[in-house]
Amino acid sequence: HRDIKPTNIFIGDDGRVRIGDFGLATQRDWSAREAGELPTAEGEESTYQGGTPAYMSPEQISGEATRLSDQYSFCLTLFEALYGQRARVQSGEKLQFPKRKLPRGLRVILRQGLQADPTQRYPDMSSLVSALQALLTLRRRRQASAGASVALALTVGYWYGRGQEQQESLESVRQFAESEVQEVWSHEIRAQLQARLTGSDAGLGHAYRASRAAELVRSLDRYALDLLDARTLSWQAMAQGELSGQGYDGQRRCYGERLRGLSVFVETLLQAEADSVPLASPALDLIESCQRTTSTGPLLSESQQREMEALQALIQQARGQKFLGQITQSAETIGKLQAQLRSLGTGAHLDSIRAQAEYWMGVQSVNEQDFEGAETSFRASFAIAKKAGDLRTSTDSSIALMHLLGTHGGRTEQALAMQVYVEADLRVLADPDLLVNYHEQLAAIYMHAGRYDKALREHAQVLDRMGTLYEADDPRVATAHFNRGVCLDLLGRLKEAEIAMSKGRGLIESRLGAENPDYASMQRGLALLAYKQGRLPEAEELALSSLTIRERSLGPQHPTIAESVEILAAIAKQRGDWPRAKNFLQRVFDLRKMRLQATDERMVAASVNLAAALAELGQREEAETLLQGVIDEIEREFGVMEFRLVRALMGLGNLHDVDGGESENALALYLRALAITEAKFGASHPRSV
Repeated sequence: HRDIKPTNIFIGDDGRVRIGDFGLATQRDWSAREAGELPTAEGEESTYQGGTPAYMSPEQISGEATRLSDQYSFCLTLFEALYGQRARVQSGEKLQFPKRKLPRGLRVILRQGLQADPTQRYPDMSSLVSALQALLTLRRRRQASAGASVALALTVGYWYGRGQEQQESLESVRQFAESEVQEVWSHEIRAQLQARLTGSDAGLGHAYRASRAAELVRSLDRYALDLLDARTLSWQAMAQGELSGQGYDGQRRCYGERLRGLSVFVETLLQAEADSVPLASPALDLIESCQRTTSTGPLLSESQQREMEALQALIQQARGQKFLGQITQSAETIGKLQAQLRSLGTGAHLDSIRAQAEYWMGVQSVNEQDFEGAETSFRASFAIAKKAGDLRTSTDSSIALMHLLGTHGGRTEQALAMQVYVEADLRVLADPDLLVNYHEQLAAIYMHAGRYDKALREHAQVLDRMGTLYEADDPRVATAHFNRGVCLDLLGRLKEAEIAMSKGRGLIESRLGAENPDYASMQRGLALLAYKQGRLPEAEELALSSLTIRERSLGPQHPTIAESVEILAAIAKQRGDWPRAKNFLQRVFDLRKMRLQATDERMVAASVNLAAALAELGQREEAETLLQGVIDEIEREFGVMEFRLVRALMGLGNLHDVDGGESENALALYLRALAITEAKFGASHPRSV
């Protein structure tokens, strides 16, 4: 045609859309250069022999028009119909869109149709029309403006109609879904993220960062593909009459939320510090939960929908920051979320967001070791989520609360009493990953309660379920084998423990290599096992290996370095080499102090161990001052019955009992520690005994 523009598109009295003015279509060998120079000023509505410059593609201006040039002109016309102004297409720059509440898919389609390189556009007009028709089918009508509906329907009408019955194909729906996912997770974004997290420095920690970045990208690849498949299958179910229109609309909204969550998560990671290392599997909402949606849910106004999207973006941002270990930034984002929720007041449409906000506040409180605050948040999250019908958040909160009560709260029976409710929700959710997590938390609860036989059964459940979910050498499977070994160790079955831990280490080595910090963690566990069996040379070799790997991959100041140094300190003490032990323990203390408060349980343990070494070297007064300072700090912040006092009281008691010969003072400290332990766990608990 060569001259697609608004004034050449006509709507007849019969409502049909027609294209007119085919005067240039017959001039197949025409070129702009042969016809004379084009004016330097843009000819707004004047038709020159070669077309209208304001609606011409770059290659048409150069005199090399093809059928793909019509596609470019069509997209310029569509842009103007939708946004009320002409597109400003700058060479080498990303197309900018005016602010208007229109479906994301329109931007995706327009951006591709307006590529400067014709080979990057749709292969033909039929493909572009298929994408637009899929958008008309998939779009939530109540979320689109009337103007957009008319403009899109009319401009597509001619190209699609031609007397044919309007039928949507599965292929066109999938193509549209792919275009949406590509906008969030394209090959370019994928490469950019991997490069960002890997870093350009080939030195310290580079190999570790590269392996973790690769694992993360693979996980996001799977998530994006699962999202794409779910979107397509949902449409297919509707087309076959297996899903109502309302159910399809609700599922599509849910998938849209998942896509926005992925977008914010990736954006957060792209803004990470160059040396950031991902901590765990991506914190993304479950795609499968959308498949249980059978209605559109509450009807929201455009302003309410925007509120929801902004709040959900903050939640996903906080998740991404926690995923990168940016605990302070994550706390700030959650605080911002809470402030926005308070400013918005009440509203049933906000209940699910409130529940999620409370859940993440609870997670943050656990990080800060504010366990009372965490319990309050998890309980609030559970109640609000139940009221809102948000099963995923209510289950997350109940599992977190159950773990908190059974480990940090010492209320084992209360925690285990929650099993019946949690398992009922898990059956409805049918999320295999969440079920694995549940059994892992149960194992931790039994471990803390000293019920190692029950913990071992839970570890077996975890491994059994993982066998159907993950590859045999998946790092999660390796960790599960190692945790089972820790449990066997506590049961006194040391040989079996060593076999299980060694298997976990072997899987990590085959998947991630022997320079990976996860491998170093397992080396450290095996070193501790060898130490317990009196194999000190082997224990020292393993501990030194663990330390060296961690220093190379994470740097000498990383907090996990302390775990390897602690084993070396224990070996030095066993050999009676107190000066060397003291140096190791001082390093542990300094590493912990860099990141932890004095009242943190790990900091208390480091203080007690260092004090014991100081006393052995004749520095008893310095040792007592150190421990008394810790006790005073805990009492000021948490009260006189706080459980983390126990270790410090026992440590100070040991100084009086062994070094000072002050048995009465030591006994008073021991009795106080016993009273706190019995108050928390009961007189028959292994800790009390």
